Amino acid sequence: MWTMVGDKTVKGKRAIREWMGSMPVEPPKFTVDAVIGDGDFATAFGDMTMKEKDGSVGPYSYCDVYRFKGDKIVELKSYVIQKKDVDG
Repeated sequence: MWTMVGDKTVKGKRAIREWMGSMPVEPPKFTVDAVIGDGDFATAFGDMTMKEKDGSVGPYSYCDVYRFKGDKIVELKSYVIQKKDVDG
């Protein structure tokens, strides 16, 4: 299960593959600031850029929280916010 907090939840491998296949051809570009693990959980956070529908590139910050069962990811929660230009 993949929950994009504030947007949607996609359940099952097939549904996730179909949803990812519907995304723009160019994948986002990620910068990972840190990865933190504890027990069955791992968290990665940083910045990313993603092509918008109008062709422009938007800056975002993200935090992904993964839950594992053995060596498989069984749940992912993604928190993504668009970065705004702030002067000063």
